[in-house]
Amino acid sequence: MYEIAIYEPKLPAIISETPSILKSSWWQSKKIEVVYVPNEMVVYRVIPHANVAGNTKSMWRSLHKMYDMYATPRSRLERDGLKFRYREKDTLWIDVVFRKVGGVDKIEFYVGTSEFQAEKLKRRLENMMHVTIKEASLADVEIPLDNTVVQEMRYLRHDIFSLNTQTAERQTPIATVLNTVDELAHDGDVARLSICADHEARPRWSKNASWAREKLAKGKVPQRAGIRQMIPLLKTGLAGLVNEVNSLLVDVVSAIHNSVFTSDKQIEKNAIIDKDFSLLDEINSTKLSGATNDKANLPVFRTHIRVAAHSSNRLTRDTLAESLATGIGDTSEDNELRGVVVRGKTATRVINELNTLKLTHTSRMDPNVNLSSTDEMAKLALQLPSRDLQMRYADALDAKYRIEVDVPAPLRIGGGLPLGAATIKDSTVSVDMPVDKPDALYRGYVFIGGQGAGKDTAIKNWIIDGCLIHGISAVVIDAIDEPGERGMADGIRDSLPADKIIDIDLSDDNYVVPLDLTEVVSALGRLGASRFGDEMIDFIDLGGHTRSRRFLREAAKASGGSLYGIKRIIEDEDFRLATIERLIIEGNERLARELAAWGSNDDIGSKADAVLDRLDTFFGNDRLHDIFAQKPHKDVDFVKWMSEGKVIILRVPNRKLGEVATKTLVHWITLKAFMTRMLMSKEQQSNGCFIVFNEPEQYVSEGLTKLMGRIGTEGRKERFGSLYAFHHWNKLPKSLQENLLGGGVQQFLFANDHHKTFELSAHRFEDTIPLEQAVRLPQHYAIISLRAANELQPAFIAKMKPPTPLRYKNSRLTAQHAKKYGRKWQDLQDL
Repeated sequence: MYEIAIYEPKLPAIISETPSILKSSWWQSKKIEVVYVPNEMVVYRVIPHANVAGNTKSMWRSLHKMYDMYATPRSRLERDGLKFRYREKDTLWIDVVFRKVGGVDKIEFYVGTSEFQAEKLKRRLENMMHVTIKEASLADVEIPLDNTVVQEMRYLRHDIFSLNTQTAERQTPIATVLNTVDELAHDGDVARLSICADHEARPRWSKNASWAREKLAKGKVPQRAGIRQMIPLLKTGLAGLVNEVNSLLVDVVSAIHNSVFTSDKQIEKNAIIDKDFSLLDEINSTKLSGATNDKANLPVFRTHIRVAAHSSNRLTRDTLAESLATGIGDTSEDNELRGVVVRGKTATRVINELNTLKLTHTSRMDPNVNLSSTDEMAKLALQLPSRDLQMRYADALDAKYRIEVDVPAPLRIGGGLPLGAATIKDSTVSVDMPVDKPDALYRGYVFIGGQGAGKDTAIKNWIIDGCLIHGISAVVIDAIDEPGERGMADGIRDSLPADKIIDIDLSDDNYVVPLDLTEVVSALGRLGASRFGDEMIDFIDLGGHTRSRRFLREAAKASGGSLYGIKRIIEDEDFRLATIERLIIEGNERLARELAAWGSNDDIGSKADAVLDRLDTFFGNDRLHDIFAQKPHKDVDFVKWMSEGKVIILRVPNRKLGEVATKTLVHWITLKAFMTRMLMSKEQQSNGCFIVFNEPEQYVSEGLTKLMGRIGTEGRKERFGSLYAFHHWNKLPKSLQENLLGGGVQQFLFANDHHKTFELSAHRFEDTIPLEQAVRLPQHYAIISLRAANELQPAFIAKMKPPTPLRYKNSRLTAQHAKKYGRKWQDLQDL
């Protein structure tokens, strides 16, 4: 019993294509059922990335091996008892389609293959080319039957001669092929370059190539089958005939001459035509190219290269066809492709093959098919436009201009701090910063980008999501204090519920909030006092006055964390004596003796003038005097706020406070936040905290830089991380820049016109993202280089999360909190 299963009724010709062996009477006599199964074709659309591969030679060799596995009939024959299923041979189709739709020009790339090989082909192209593969359909590549011109592109010379295979020349032939889009004139115009690759067995090609090489070695030139290719043979045959006639005539004349005359001299028989058809005549060169020499040892495909153009206007469709044929002809070297116009039934057959991605029996048995090596295929097929060409044809070409790098697994698990999303191939992957490993989370992070690039939005989202989702606290220092949703402070304040916000404006005209460290130092005890003394050495820069440092350190340790107390201990002899008595009562006799050794103010003389001079710089500013000279406020409790996961906003607007006051307050706030984290218990620290430095170049000092460095190295122990936002690396003082770069901070690089910023960070991303592509980031995208899962992850590009909506109207909080946590400035005049 013999049966043929036709799975595609539109292809009745499939019956005639069934291998003849399956139709023999032997199968029927054995009552064996044989089912011929034609392939279902799958079509994918190929979208190139900015870093699309230019050299695909290795990929084509890999594809040849992939199709070689199921090239033989035996490999496609399946048996189930006495029932056999024989599957059609796989083919690979590569198409470039140009069309005008609604007045818009489009350039699209497609690949098609059998359903059996489709998934494997998709993965291979994605892994080896930097492209996105999307599912498409046969309708996407269909070209109308009417008003269509078709050309078959055939090799001019024998297959042993190679086309140009220099993949370094990325503009050839793709640049000329893409020029075809300029010839589209009317809606509905379609042009298509189609290449069908059918696997050719390597042993068969090896024999063919070996025969051709032997002929070349003997000085003879192998020819293709065809009328044009027979001309050289006719020439050499005619030359032989003329030479034979000449030889016969010479023999006759010589015989007559010898019968009449007596002479020993023989008449010479020289050939009239002594030049055979040579390599020089064939390729206009006496030397074969390297590509031709290599071709004999490379795998080859049987390729059917077709050009089809459809338009209601005859001139337009002829022009489209010639443009495509000329473009693909740019690959000429020892061999070249020539377009042969096909008409009538042949044209109809070819168009049907193009629309169904099925080769008929006639095409499969074509003796004049092109045998293209894998290196030639790298130039002919799937040569996608580089970024420069993508930009030139941006209006017509669907391409992804940003580099796509797979998101590392630790950042794809979800449940962390949502950063944004990365588009990988045809899918979108959410990117989260893991929060389950505190040592990896609480580090230093830099958000670098030009104005409007998205760095401030990224930090605001980090703080807002950290607070709402994970209860993470934050200290936001905003020296810019831009009003409205674009501002750092206002944007965070109005995106969180009021009970999650502490909003303190240190420039409030009516109320002054105290910010001493007395509660921190007292809670840390004797070691806290010593630490405070060390910190004051960096806070109050004494320059080369080394003798004054002793007075500063001892006064700081005895002050209990009050900056104003330091000033009084040095200046006020009675207050110093009272402090000595207090220290003795507390048991700190050594520090008491050190202060007593100072003697009277006359004994101190000018030794502490450098300290008093720096302190007068602070307290000469009315706002700083009021902040540091007043008593602590019981409700200003950083420990309580941090342990409750609140966001503490501290506004220190440079434009209102001035440079000295701003630098002093930011340094003091940072010190207060860090020392507060140190006195908190591990239970109180469990939710973690981040401190935000917005445009630190406006207020950073040498002492603050050192403190930032300590936070970077010691902050993990206290679950205290830091976030920096600035425009580019050179905005920062050299010491801070080196501190951050040398400390290995986590990096978010946004669009930036300062290219040196990318060069300074290139060691973080150049393994996955080329520098020339990194500097072309679109707005709101960032190169993300993070340390997670105990190691530095490969850098990748993601579109950052959009701004969090301003859900709350909390503008009243700023004034309310100044009143709640501060005192009227008039009440502080008697201090």
